[in-house]
Amino acid sequence: MNPGDELVDVLDDAGRTIGVVTRREMRGRRLPHRCTYLLVFNSRGDLFIHQRTATKDVYPSYWDVTVGGVSAAGEGYDAGAVREGREELGVELQPEPLFPFRYADERSVVHGMVYRATHDGPFELQAEEIVRGKFVPFEEVAARTSRDPFCPDGLAVLAEYRKRGRMPFVYTVAATFTDRAVADEWLAWLHGGHVAECLTLGGALDAKIVALDGSGLAYEVQYHYPSRHAFAVYERDHAPRLRAEGLRLFPAERGVSYRRATGIVLATHVPHA
Repeated sequence: MNPGDELVDVLDDAGRTIGVVTRREMRGRRLPHRCTYLLVFNSRGDLFIHQRTATKDVYPSYWDVTVGGVSAAGEGYDAGAVREGREELGVELQPEPLFPFRYADERSVVHGMVYRATHDGPFELQAEEIVRGKFVPFEEVAARTSRDPFCPDGLAVLAEYRKRGRMPFVYTVAATFTDRAVADEWLAWLHGGHVAECLTLGGALDAKIVALDGSGLAYEVQYHYPSRHAFAVYERDHAPRLRAEGLRLFPAERGVSYRRATGIVLATHVPHA
């Protein structure tokens, strides 16, 4: 199918679908639509950048810091992110949703969702979409974008990612137990060195162990990091070993279930003096 004949949803200001048109009509009339943006890193933290083909309907031959594109009619953001990774890079990614994203310029009006994914390649680049691509050290991306033309919406995504990356970051591990003795053993393990090791090696600022009310034998451990990047370093360098130790000592067979969550701290309020 000609890409211009693909069907896409038209959105209102709140992001609700109000119609379906071809991609060609969407471009011609500058209609609001959905897009997915994937920041693809390798295990070293380098960012994948690529050059678009000369036949793209917007920003032909520009470089881009994100993989992704326009969502198909009826397609959700998560499904679109997985599809774009498969089509453009030839691999199955596991995208992590980061934040919603709105963008508008003289060519496009976009309701987007930004994702992060990790993959070391190799990639089978989609010839219709990508001329070439490579991983670039994250700290060198800014210099590269000042030399070559890059898609402005991708640069806006990267700017927001950097901004959010400087915000305090919270990592929470919730554990629920069916046996009091196992729960007490787990708490003793935390106090006996596991939390201290997470703080020392992982770069967390502090950790809180919370016994949850009204939930039986349920607890949360809340780790506070100075930034998303600091947490990413912990995830890469230390989390695999520390988590493996916990799962070895307290597997599901002992009546333990886990839930993990992450997020940025949008604001901290304190009482006025």
